[in-house]
Amino acid sequence: MVSNTVKNQAMDQRSRARRDSRPRLKIRMALLLLLLWSAALNSQAVNNDAALARIHKRLIDSQKFVSPTPIMFIGEINWMGPAYHGVCKVAVSREVEFTISQVLLGNYQDSQMRTGYPDCGELSSPPFALHLKLIVYCEQRVHSTTCFMPVEFTDERLKTVKSWTAALHHHAATSQHLGDNSSAQAVNPAKMCSLTTEPNSSTGFQTCAQGERAKP
Repeated sequence: MVSNTVKNQAMDQRSRARRDSRPRLKIRMALLLLLLWSAALNSQAVNNDAALARIHKRLIDSQKFVSPTPIMFIGEINWMGPAYHGVCKVAVSREVEFTISQVLLGNYQDSQMRTGYPDCGELSSPPFALHLKLIVYCEQRVHSTTCFMPVEFTDERLKTVKSWTAALHHHAATSQHLGDNSSAQAVNPAKMCSLTTEPNSSTGFQTCAQGERAKP
């Protein structure tokens, strides 16, 4: 009788211990998921900033050539071609089609744009996800269009990009007014306007004060 009582008490203690451990296990799993989610967000932010920096550099370089024609817009991916799952011995292009909601730079009249991105397997998502709002920079040639890596849309990134395009427009208007149409004398947008003393807190990029030139 005593033996059974001791045995029952031991079983009850083990049962309570298992029940007590479940909430702790759930908390640990939740913390792990939170850490993984935070790491993914940080990685996406780094990728977006890197893509935005490449766009900025290309905008500066675009003043030095007549062709291709730079185009920038806000849009979303409405269609993606099938992924290539074979052995990638050479670069494989995967077609992507954007629906354009607002043109930020250039004189593009169509509401859609189709281009290709190098792909071996799956394009990273994001930014390559259906109906995700994006900022996209492309260059149009006579028979083809090449687009850079899209950037996920935020109001702060849009503000930064608009300051860059405003600097380009300001320089073009100034050059036309002076009668200087020589692309060899193109001016860096960073020299065409004063810069804020502090980088933008959200994007890390400096924005141009529209209509001003940098002080010597």
